[in-house]
Amino acid sequence: MSAIVPAVIIDASATLSWLFGEGSPDDWLVANLTAATLRVPSLWRLEVVNAIVVKERRGQISQAQGDRFLQLLDSLPVEIISPFENQPLETIAKLARDHQLTSYDAVYLEAAKSSSASLCTLDNNLKAAALRSGVALVS
Repeated sequence: MSAIVPAVIIDASATLSWLFGEGSPDDWLVANLTAATLRVPSLWRLEVVNAIVVKERRGQISQAQGDRFLQLLDSLPVEIISPFENQPLETIAKLARDHQLTSYDAVYLEAAKSSSASLCTLDNNLKAAALRSGVALVS
């Protein structure tokens, strides 16, 4: 049994895997949804909505299913944070360049670093960058 992590940044890949039941179930998320402080950068909302809308367009889920997923996500106890709100765009680009990440993933990494939180992600590049940066991963 692993210890409860007080603060966790959860990215869109982990959220969507849990939401759609893809891959292995994210037991940690289910077990700790109320015990941990889940934080997400504001871009998380756009990423998860986009993934749901894309699945609707591809006929993988219905709009009614998509709406239920959106309602579920809106009900999650997550804290929206803005790690780069007042920083120059070059700051995001530097982090992305240094770690070979997308700008989106750089935001998740910076959110975890700046809030001393663990990171929950399924993205291998982001995991590697987190480890290089001293950010704990939730497995």
